[in-house]
Amino acid sequence: MTHDYDTLERRCPKLGHFISFHYCRSLEEGLCLKIVDCWWEMFDVVSYLSQNGYDKELAMISQKPPKQKLTNIIEQIYQAKRRLT
Repeated sequence: MTHDYDTLERRCPKLGHFISFHYCRSLEEGLCLKIVDCWWEMFDVVSYLSQNGYDKELAMISQKPPKQKLTNIIEQIYQAKRRLT
């Protein structure tokens, strides 16, 4: 696996501060769902990911749109409540 782009940085629309490409591809849950949307202007991110073994993740990203922030927050609240009971 090549790490040519790992040191590139850009502002993350989700987190609100600058992050590296390495961060976007190494989250605990896998690739960031917005990785293609964020990095396509800087390099051919789809080709890079498919050449480096992320085919399954790319397929998942293209299948389901990311959840709205409010929906995600509400789901997290329900999950926390279930854990407490």
